Order: sequence, then C-alpha cells, then structure tokens
Amino acid sequence: MSNWEWPWRSFGVLRTAALLLAPLPLIAWVVWKAEGSISRSQARWFLALLVIANYGLQLLEVLVDRRGYALFIQIVTSPKATSYYTDALAIENLSHWLGTFHLQQLHNHAATHPPAPILFYYLFVKLLGPSAAALWGACVIGFIGSLGILVMYHFVGLWTGTGGPGFWRVLSTRWFRRWWCSFPSSTRSIRCWRC
Repeated sequence: MSNWEWPWRSFGVLRTAALLLAPLPLIAWVVWKAEGSISRSQARWFLALLVIANYGLQLLEVLVDRRGYALFIQIVTSPKATSYYTDALAIENLSHWLGTFHLQQLHNHAATHPPAPILFYYLFVKLLGPSAAALWGACVIGFIGSLGILVMYHFVGLWTGTGGPGFWRVLSTRWFRRWWCSFPSSTRSIRCWRC
C-alpha cells in the first residue's frame, strides 16, 4: 500500500485571508445580535444567515486555489478520489443495477459503501448531464453540510432544554474553529466531501 501525501501549496496570505474573512462579518453580526433576547422568528432568520455564511465560506475556500471551481470537477470526476461519479456514469439500467448492487464491480470508496452516493450522482447526471453533474453535485453536498448548523441548534436545545444564548456561544466557537482550521489549507473541506 502506498503512502499518499498532500503536497504543500502556497496560495498567498493576503488573497487567502481576504476570501476566508469575507463571511466573518455576517457571522459576527449574527452572534452579536443573538446574545440578547431573540424571538423564534429572529432565531430562524439568524440560522438561515449562518447556513448561507457557512456555505459561502466553503465556496470561497475553493477560490483560494487558482483552479477555482474546476477543482470540484477534478475531484468529483477522478476515479481515484471516491469513484461515486465514475460508477454513476456506468449505470445503464437503474433497476437492474440496484437489484445486483451486491454483485457490482465498483471502484474505490464505492465498493465499500451503500449505493446512496452513487445514486446521488446518478440523479445529477440524468437531470443535468455528465458535465454539469460533477460541479452541481459537489455544490449540493457542500450545502447539505452547511445544514448541519440546524442540526446543531436542535441538539443544543435537547441538551440544555433551550436553544437560547448557549447555542449562539457554542456556534460562534464552532465557526471560529472552522475558519481557523480552513485558513492554512483552504481545500480541507473538499477533502472531507470526498468521503
């Protein structure tokens, strides 16, 4: 088994900082406003803004790399990264493929995972065509990941009995950690999307 290493790349500090700091004012404003007493309606709006800011941060992280959104396409279409897209392209008859899924000769990650990720890309291939499916599939996965903020809100509510001010403090800590972890290696979230 070969040892794979992530090569060092320098993206430029100022460009990286400008892109990754862009959503920070919105996040800080929401956390600052939410520290006081807020209504359920305000909480919904604030959560929506945080989901949008999180998604924006992911999209901006990709722009740090000079390849931009072509990096999404390169990762998704690579038969070595996950192969979900590659295996989705090979499906000719969906019902037959599903019925014989356990017998399929799949590649890499797809060989050891349930069919859902392959079906995800199969849907995009059928709706948008192979060339657009890779980019839009990656973007949708990023958005779904951003919805984790809503899950976190509800879990904090279960643990503490309320979603209230404690949630906003926890959330601001999570945001800071996400921003800081992303800063040195801007494509970190894309690597997570591959699993």
